[in-house]
Amino acid sequence: MVLLILNLTVLYKQRNNIENAREQIKMTIEESLAVKRDLENLMAVALQLSDQIVTDIQSQASKSKSILSPENSLNSEDKPSQAFMEYCNNIINATISEVDLSSELNNEATFDQIKTNTAETIQNQFGQSDIHHEVVRLYEQGLSINEIARRTNRGQGEISLILNLKQKRNVM
Repeated sequence: MVLLILNLTVLYKQRNNIENAREQIKMTIEESLAVKRDLENLMAVALQLSDQIVTDIQSQASKSKSILSPENSLNSEDKPSQAFMEYCNNIINATISEVDLSSELNNEATFDQIKTNTAETIQNQFGQSDIHHEVVRLYEQGLSINEIARRTNRGQGEISLILNLKQKRNVM
């Protein structure tokens, strides 16, 4: 009889432990889903920003192409100049920095706010090493986004955005 009571007590405690573990797992899943939704929202905003950046770069490229046309310039090459490409890369990097800063501050920066601050950021970034080329080089070597982020001391979102922009440029 004593053994039966002892077994029932042990079973009752194990059942309580299982219920507690189940509740903890349920809360963890709910938290994970909330984090997933937040990350999906951030990714959607990043994609919208990257689309807007690509559109702006395309319009700048078409403007510069018309400026560099044989009728308007001494330079008759159809290819954009190295200086123009550096300028575009600096705009992209400056915008990425603005997006990271706004994410860290938990603000929803509009594209116009980012664009306003881009000119100053570009001036500050001229002469600095170009992280964009480094990210692409590491990705082409087969490194994961996580590993590239760790090696370059940047966020995974920034690395993804750089690679997405690179992919969109290659498609055009």
